[in-house]
Amino acid sequence: MRPLLFAAFVGCALCSVGIAGCGASGSPPQATMSFQSAPSPAAKVAADRSTEAPSALANRTEERNVTATPRRVIYSADLAMQTRDFTKAERAIPALVKQLGGYVTDISLNRQQGEQRSGRWQARIPAESFHDFLEGLDDVGIPERRQITGQDVTEEYVDLEARLANKKRLEERLLELMKSKSTSVADVIEFERQVAQVREEIERMEGRVRYLTNRSDLSTVTLSIREVQEYVPPQEPTFATKLTETWSGTTGTFRHWGEETVLNGLRALPGLSVLVVVGLLALFARRIAKRLMSSRQLV
Repeated sequence: MRPLLFAAFVGCALCSVGIAGCGASGSPPQATMSFQSAPSPAAKVAADRSTEAPSALANRTEERNVTATPRRVIYSADLAMQTRDFTKAERAIPALVKQLGGYVTDISLNRQQGEQRSGRWQARIPAESFHDFLEGLDDVGIPERRQITGQDVTEEYVDLEARLANKKRLEERLLELMKSKSTSVADVIEFERQVAQVREEIERMEGRVRYLTNRSDLSTVTLSIREVQEYVPPQEPTFATKLTETWSGTTGTFRHWGEETVLNGLRALPGLSVLVVVGLLALFARRIAKRLMSSRQLV
């Protein structure tokens, strides 16, 4: 019995050692499976953002470039003012224009004796100083009329620049092809015709760009000033004022009609004089004819 008990004890010990060894050898695959698990959603979103970052950055840069394009606006103003001291205004306007970096292009003055002094100025003012010039005119006189217009030509300006760049690249390409692939006189003539056509379009676009640049960089202001010694602000007309104006208008109409009648009569006087002379001559000739006829009958 003892040998059998000893054999059973040894067998149990070996079985327990084998079970423990199997458990220890099975643990590493579980750890390996945990490290090979799928990435989390947050990591996937971060990876997608890192992949899309260059294109998004390029789009934002392009948007900033479009937004950073300076606005091109053509400003113009037509102003009418009155002043008590025309001499002071005549000196102040050119000084103000020069102070703001502009220049006067046209001056027309009326200083005839006994007439109301007046003047007209046309000036080019930098666009950034346009509103400063209008504010500075408040010290020159009292405004009667002010008309300000602005034309936004930014879209046309940007479009012209893009088309101009494309045309210049096309011209360069045509010149390169003419140098490399022209083998006959006909090819050279055809290339020159195409280059001349492209060059004409380029010059036309460049002229338009220069015009828009000049007009948007320098605003045009036309200013008319007349001298008024005593300024009377406009008031609401009363009944007496309306009655006086109506009576003055009626009498003025009759006076005008009478003057026109007299003037028309004077204009017609030469013709009437001729008619009177012709009538008198006809009457005199008729009387002479009657006398001759009566004398013949008596004979």
